[in-house]
Formats: sequence, structure tokens, C-alpha cells
Amino acid sequence: MTPRTPLRDPKQDRSRATRRRLLEAAVACLAEHGWAGSTVAVVAERAGVSRGAAQHHFPTREDLFTAAVEHVAEERSAELRALPAPRGEGRVRAVVEALVSLYTGPLFRAALQLWVAASYEDQLGARVTALEAKIGRETHRMAVELLGADESVPGVREAVQGLLDMGRGLGLANLLTDDGHRRERVVAQWSHILEGILTTAAPTAPAPTAVTPTAVTPTAPDPITASPTAPDPTGAPPTAPAPSTDSS
Repeated sequence: MTPRTPLRDPKQDRSRATRRRLLEAAVACLAEHGWAGSTVAVVAERAGVSRGAAQHHFPTREDLFTAAVEHVAEERSAELRALPAPRGEGRVRAVVEALVSLYTGPLFRAALQLWVAASYEDQLGARVTALEAKIGRETHRMAVELLGADESVPGVREAVQGLLDMGRGLGLANLLTDDGHRRERVVAQWSHILEGILTTAAPTAPAPTAVTPTAVTPTAPDPITASPTAPDPTGAPPTAPAPSTDSS
């Protein structure tokens, strides 16, 4: 007997859809207007819902933007997991470009506004700090995996972290003006440097060593162990083996 599929509740579906619209609107408002310009009323209007409906889901402004922090974290993690895993020639450049792109999109802009707000909003501070630490660890892990880097080699971990710090800096520079042209040159140079570091760190098989034939010099037999009839070092003459007494 085929089990029946549980019926979906249209009311719950609408509630989830409204909540998601509010969170996406909160993120967009943060990216465009910053913390000061992102009130509940502004977010509700952007989401196309009433202020009362917004406060039904998020009673306070802090509730709304704390949930927005989690939403941004989930979306940025999803972006990380969706990054392609390039292979072969050009792999490092492709990975560097993909990672840098994470710091130049709207999610990073929203996250940056949350960082600023968290620096003086106590209710946001602890949550933002914890989530950013989680995202930082996940970003580093993904970078290592995509690059095929061996962090047991001295200097490789720092090189990967330097890449992520560089990407964050390029994202900050992009906030004020389109920094695409300069960013392209920086990405190309950093890719070249990183590829050199990873290539140097890659394990290589030891080169075969040539074997030079050497002449074999005969050695004299050991005076003690070479023969059962070797001369006694005390000077006594060698003794012959005793005759066998077996009469069979």
C-alpha cells in the first residue's frame, strides 16, 4: 500500500514565504541603506507586507535583524558550497576569482553593515561574532579543499588565509567605487603567487640516484670462523676430526 503524502498547510506556506521576504528585504535594506536607514517599516514596505505582519514574525527590530544575520550566514554558506571545483591548468586562478567574488556581492555588503551595527548594538554583537567565526572557518576549509592545498606544509595555511584577507579587502574597496579593473590585476598577481607557493609545497618523488660500480676486493678469511681447522690463535697445531665410531 502506497503511503499517503501529508497535505501541506497553505497557511504555513504563506507564513514561511512572508518570513523569507522579510529577511531578504532586511538584507537588501542593510546593503543599500545601512543600519540607520533599515527600520522595520522600511523593510516591511520593501517586502510588500504590512508593518503589523512584520511585527507578527519579528516583534522587535533586533529580532528582525538578528534573524537577518542568520539568513545572511546561511546564504553565504550556500554560496560557498556551490563553488565549482576546477581541475587542471588555471585551477588556482579560477578558485581565487570565485572566492573573491564572495566578497564583492550584495551578501557581503549586507554582512558588512551587520558588522558595523554589531559594534554598537549589544543584541547583535554576540550573534554576529559567532556567525562570522563559523563562516570564516567554513570559508577557509572550502578554500583549502578547492585549491587542493596541504596545510601541513609550513606557510601554506598563512597563504590561504592571506588570500581570504585580500578578498575581504577588495570587497571593502568595492563599496565606494567600482574597483573591477584594479581587482582583476590584483587577482591575477595573487593567483600567480599562490600557485608558486602551492607548487613548491607539493610533494615530489625523490630523483633516482646513479649507482657507480665498484671493484670487489677479495678479503682474507676470518682466522677464527672461516674453517673448523683454522689455526689456533695460541699456536697449537690444528687437530684432525676424530674418527667416527659408528659401526652401523
